[in-house]
Amino acid sequence: MYQDLDSKGESFPPYAFVQTLRMVHPTFDETDNQGRHLQQDSEECFNIITQAFKNANMKIEIAGEERNLVSHLFDIDLEVTYTNTQSEEEEKTVTHEKQNKLFCHIDNQSKPVNHLIDGLSVSLIGEQEKFSEVTQSNCIYRKEQKINNLPPYLVVNMVRFFWKKESVTAGTKAGKSKILRNVSFPMVLDVYDLCSDTLKESLNHGRKFEAKLREEYDEKMLTGKTIDDKMDVDKPVEAAKTEDVNMEEEKVEKPEEEKKEAGSTTTKKPKVKEASIKDHIVYRDHGVGLDTGKYQLLGVVTHKGRTADGGHYIGWIHSTEDEWYE
Repeated sequence: MYQDLDSKGESFPPYAFVQTLRMVHPTFDETDNQGRHLQQDSEECFNIITQAFKNANMKIEIAGEERNLVSHLFDIDLEVTYTNTQSEEEEKTVTHEKQNKLFCHIDNQSKPVNHLIDGLSVSLIGEQEKFSEVTQSNCIYRKEQKINNLPPYLVVNMVRFFWKKESVTAGTKAGKSKILRNVSFPMVLDVYDLCSDTLKESLNHGRKFEAKLREEYDEKMLTGKTIDDKMDVDKPVEAAKTEDVNMEEEKVEKPEEEKKEAGSTTTKKPKVKEASIKDHIVYRDHGVGLDTGKYQLLGVVTHKGRTADGGHYIGWIHSTEDEWYE
């Protein structure tokens, strides 16, 4: 499939890739009574594909060190702090966990989430019951997670699907349900406040440098010295555009899970504008420049429909400026 992407030069349905996926994982080959393939969960598909690539042990060399390609691109190191809520004598413990995506829980114990960053913040804090060596009994611990590294690509999953229990009062059966709530998200996601103190210290250098470049650029624009000039894209900045621009939620119901749906068509406006500043920065080589904690939105997978077992998955991939493939 990757060879076809490099050589064809036009859109094409990835039939061979999908057939192989269904062969290796028969769950995705299930059909209804009329022979039509049943809809499957996009997150499950993403997990299976990334795990397969990770197990293939493809390597990449970073700063003279050989790393697993998939782990390098997606893995997030989380600094996890446990605090015993039932014993003040027990000291906090800090451990580290890895995962390949962040979660945005939309329904937070009947406190709905309206913005992506709020859902991410809520999802990184929770409670966990485990055995305490101090009290020699099971206790409730507060679990607080902080991002301790910034992967080249940050995957965020808006948790819209959940298992709804049977309700005798309401007369409903148990089954998969979908949360139909609009959640706004920015074109540039700033995760600085979700990071550990150690990572924040590192990001401060890039953020100060970015602010300096923007001041210089704004001064030129205000004085009329240059209208068409762009910021120096060779300078190490993570993202040239800092303001948040919300897209319409009905277009987006699950964020940038880098997945594709079989048989989908690709459409695009005929006119492609010249690549802007942010495009040069977004598509720069990995590891070049200073990190600021900001991620430019590159891809979106949405679910269109009111039920978990029906509807359609639609994908958007960023091309340049305001141009997107659908």
